[in-house]
Amino acid sequence: MNHHLFKTALLALSLTAGAQAASFERQTYQAGGGYSASTGAAQLAADLLDLSPAEGELALFGAGSYDSALGAGQLAHAYAADAFVSFGSGTAELALSLSHSLDVTGAAQGSHQQALSVELSALRLKIVADASEVQGQALRVSFAGLASSLFEIAESGSGYLGLGLSVQRGDTVLGEYLWDARPGSEQQAVQLAFDAQIGEEIVVSSYLLSGAGFEATNFPMDASMLNMAAELRGNFAITPVPEPESYALLLSGLAVLAWARRRRG
Repeated sequence: MNHHLFKTALLALSLTAGAQAASFERQTYQAGGGYSASTGAAQLAADLLDLSPAEGELALFGAGSYDSALGAGQLAHAYAADAFVSFGSGTAELALSLSHSLDVTGAAQGSHQQALSVELSALRLKIVADASEVQGQALRVSFAGLASSLFEIAESGSGYLGLGLSVQRGDTVLGEYLWDARPGSEQQAVQLAFDAQIGEEIVVSSYLLSGAGFEATNFPMDASMLNMAAELRGNFAITPVPEPESYALLLSGLAVLAWARRRRG
């Protein structure tokens, strides 16, 4: 095979396959969430702590456990929740989780409600170029992840558990995932994909919402009344979209390699 043609083929393939991805850069965000509970006339509330640095990663966290008297018994309720966003080359990893529980000791009688949420209501991300890219260059952004839920509640109670993720450009929704979990344990794959450009901004919103209530209940003695958990985890990834000239180079490279194989045969 002519060495010049062989080098041309390799160059064409490397130009199309070796493109570098752009990156996400955190701009502004709104995030929060917390735990609240009311047992009889007593109430409590605790917000998640925002541990995010001034730039880069985003981190929220909260956890606590409580003992609340109710009638002649005690209710032990606890929670944990967090949210993290971290950034790599051409990627952004998103992870939200929560869990809370309720256990009874003694002869508890009365009403109890508890709720827990994690909310990433507006994370603004800018798609920035690397050294080889230019403003306005076409890209493909995708999200691949997994949502899971655990929803166990006694028959005397009622509750809800919801998960969501959406991506917007201005007022345009580019992708959305919503799930109202049912009692039991489930998992779902989460897949989003949309076109974008270097230099533009997208807004990512995600949430986990949960709660349970027991009204005028004669709680069973020494029983577990509630176990609730949810997680949404995945990665945003940027993929370059080759220009028409790159496709032409790729086709020419493949044609040269195919011609060389036929000659050897």
